Amino acid sequence: MNYLKALVICLWLLFVTRGLFYCLALPLWEGFDEPYQFAVVQHVAFTGTLPNRSTPVSRQVAASLYLSPAPWMLREHHLPKQVMSQEQYWALPDDERRELRRKLLSLPSLWANEPSQPAIQNYEAQQAPLYYFMAAPILRGLQRATLPTQVIALRIFGMLLASLAIPLGYAVALRALGSVRAALMTTALAIVMPELFINVCRVSNEPLAMLLGTGLLLLVVRFVTSGRRLIYVPAIAIVFALALLSKAYFLALLPAIAFVLWWKLRQDHKAAHVLASTTLALAILVAVAGPWYWRAHKASGSWSGETNDAAAAHMSLFHLLAQVPHVNWRSGLSSIVGSHIWFGGWSFLRLPTWMYITVALLAAVPALGIVSYISKWLRSGLRPDPIIAVVSLYACFWAGLCYHVLVTYIHLGISASTGWYLYSLVFAETVLVVKGFEEVAGRAALRWALPSAVALLAVIDLYGLHALMLPYYAGQIAHAGERVYQVPFWTFRAGHIFARLSSTGPEWLTPGILQSAWLMYLAATASAMAMVWAVARADKRFRC
Repeated sequence: MNYLKALVICLWLLFVTRGLFYCLALPLWEGFDEPYQFAVVQHVAFTGTLPNRSTPVSRQVAASLYLSPAPWMLREHHLPKQVMSQEQYWALPDDERRELRRKLLSLPSLWANEPSQPAIQNYEAQQAPLYYFMAAPILRGLQRATLPTQVIALRIFGMLLASLAIPLGYAVALRALGSVRAALMTTALAIVMPELFINVCRVSNEPLAMLLGTGLLLLVVRFVTSGRRLIYVPAIAIVFALALLSKAYFLALLPAIAFVLWWKLRQDHKAAHVLASTTLALAILVAVAGPWYWRAHKASGSWSGETNDAAAAHMSLFHLLAQVPHVNWRSGLSSIVGSHIWFGGWSFLRLPTWMYITVALLAAVPALGIVSYISKWLRSGLRPDPIIAVVSLYACFWAGLCYHVLVTYIHLGISASTGWYLYSLVFAETVLVVKGFEEVAGRAALRWALPSAVALLAVIDLYGLHALMLPYYAGQIAHAGERVYQVPFWTFRAGHIFARLSSTGPEWLTPGILQSAWLMYLAATASAMAMVWAVARADKRFRC
């Protein structure tokens, strides 16, 4: 058992090592919506209150947008003046770039508590509050540090929060799959997923959502498989309420949670016990998360408070459903799948199309396996099953993303959503992938199919980082229209790239530090692949 604990700790350390490089290497504000998320933390840190939709970002954040290379997608925001893209920044003379960096590093700390002029409204004020109150003390402690240092500190804080999901996810897989070997592979599969670190290594509430989503998943699986089920009901309600206070998209899980509780309790307990447990769970949800969602509903007219949802709040259910045939569902679903597989930060760098198609086709294999498993379960008499509970949560989350496609279409006329949200339930996905492969390939899945899947995802991560992201952030490649065309691996010049990346970061981030973090990242990625292949061929100590 101590040997297995050491392996799980090793996987956790591999996650942290890989994540640390992303935290350091991503340029300022390259994380999705990062300047606006950071501005919410600033507001909470220095006022002790939450901003509202009319609250502007700080003067410090606004000034920084024009002193550093900005993400490509930020050009589409209605800002007082045009920001510099990576291409424009690296076309400047060296002296001018050095002067911009000097101004960035010398931005007055007092500007963090002053509104931007002219005002840049903070659309991320719609977000649930828990993460921002957790991150605010870190920012208060670093208020005299430079802005880039504060950003990296909050990135590392978020990444460490997300890393706590690794042992929880292993426990989910062990309970759901019943095999140490399968649980280790499930965990390794999660830590090499290409988009995962782009999502959690930024200032955002997504890392907390990943932690709480995994914790909720573990409690649900334990509830289904435990003989003492009633004790899990209040715990599920508390973690679910905290998850709702981290991200509103967890509202999509409410039908699945209700189904699992009703499905299990009605089989094992008297009606009075079921009623008492359900009442307790509802009371906890209302007491913990209710005030926030009541506030969101009063302010926006929608329970989530999300901008697109609020724009459609005036529509009846009939009128909402009437819009469904008008949505371009092919575009909407491909946007979810594509941005879940890999989107290179807020510059929306994209892999070659054939890579997305390849991953999607390979994912169809475990999907067919899960369909087969569900069919067997339906014929077996609907017995309590942890895999079916995981399917319920994951399917409801997908339904929530489809709803987001619908309201985005109604509000903006665009059929799209954001697939990186799925990483809040990454262990639901990897458990189902492992189980699906087992259904299709049997024991051979653990011998070769899953190790091959881990290797494939790790290679995509390596490719996206070295052929697209790092060369683009260093000015080696540029947009051609809306696309950035990758460079061959063998043209990757580590010394040149890390020298340039360090020149846009905090004063202490030297090329040597970045290169050391990069070598550790490479070693961690190779170790994850090697560990999976070793586990696949290990002796019978894993057959439990």
